[in-house]
Parts: sequence; structure tokens; C-alpha cells
Amino acid sequence: YPSILCRGPRSRKCELRDVICNFAVITIKPDADIQEAGRIMLEKKIGCLPVVQENRLVGMVTETDILRCFLSHYEACVADDQK
Repeated sequence: YPSILCRGPRSRKCELRDVICNFAVITIKPDADIQEAGRIMLEKKIGCLPVVQENRLVGMVTETDILRCFLSHYEACVADDQK
């Protein structure tokens, strides 16, 4: 296992397994829509979601990705309204 060096009065070598919480990882499938990803991220208060297909990580969707999609859609709607 990878390890890190802890600093402080009780300095000792710490292994990552000692500091990583054991919890279920929230994931999303590649064919999910952006609204679902955004909803999950808001409900779970997380900043990114691993995208998993057949138990393999194929990407990550982030708050920035969601915002970029929203702004692109919003700008397209505004442009249509101005025609």
C-alpha cells in the first residue's frame, strides 16, 4: 500500500488505508443524462462523480462539466430568443 508521512508530536509513518474511509462510492453510467448527474451531486453534496461502465472507470463528471453544459444550453436559448 502507498504510504504518507504524518507530521506532528506523534509523528509516524501512516498508510493510506489508515486514513481512507470505507464507504460505498457513488457512480454514474455513461448513458445517464446530465440532469441526473447534477441531481446526484447536489443531493450527496459531492463535487464529482466517477463514470463507470462494466465495473471500469471510464471518466469523471465534475461540477465544472455540469456548469459548462448549463451555460452552453442557456446561451443557446438566449441566442434563439434574440432572433
